[in-house]
Amino acid sequence: MDKINSVLSDYFEKSRYSGEVIRFMKILQAWPAIVGETIARQSTPSSLKEGLLTINVRESVWANELSLMSESVRAKVLAVTGIQTTEIRTRVGDVIVPAKEPGTNIQTPHVPTAAQKAWVEKTVEESGITDETLRAQFRHTLETFTTYNEND
Repeated sequence: MDKINSVLSDYFEKSRYSGEVIRFMKILQAWPAIVGETIARQSTPSSLKEGLLTINVRESVWANELSLMSESVRAKVLAVTGIQTTEIRTRVGDVIVPAKEPGTNIQTPHVPTAAQKAWVEKTVEESGITDETLRAQFRHTLETFTTYNEND
């Protein structure tokens, strides 16, 4: 665990989004507690930028459901993580599947460059994370924020 902390600290110190990355990881980790297991299996936070929390959902019906619940979701994010969000947006896209659903693929909506992909893989490998779900979430977050940082 010390190794992952070191890798993350090095990356975040160099990133102008360090605070947002940390807040995003807290929301991602707490997502089932925020929205409940049923909705968590149908959605996943995909980014956090300047208080705007974007959530990927499997189908438009879940986008509608989360839109209707947006104020209570924002309140629950604050209650569970201590993180203030200003807005929630939903979009149909890839969802990180909880480990409870064997045989499903964990996908990412971002396509990093070859150099970014190599860095992400090296960082994930050096992190020492053995839990496959946590590794996948860590990889997804690095890909998201590496691509996000590059395009900004």
